[in-house]
Amino acid sequence: SLLDTMLRSPHREFWLGSLAVSSRSGTLKKHLPSLEGRVRAKTGTLRDVKALSGYLFIDGQPAIVFAMIANDLKTPNTAWPVFEKALGLVTEGIQ
Repeated sequence: SLLDTMLRSPHREFWLGSLAVSSRSGTLKKHLPSLEGRVRAKTGTLRDVKALSGYLFIDGQPAIVFAMIANDLKTPNTAWPVFEKALGLVTEGIQ
């Protein structure tokens, strides 16, 4: 709900500017290379847990709000390929 509200807020540009950009900046700089520049999101990490919440932008379409959590991870980076695949499937389904 917060992500959806902020997307429609008068503070939208400030909000989006505070988020990492896939394969370009912040905590997403080294992640989601197949979606370079299309994802603006916040990452989260706890022991054995990874989270990614934000927006997927597809040319000519409204932004897609998403939130994903991978729990009980035995190796820390195993969530990233799954997150990337899930967002890629959404992209393919819309284009």
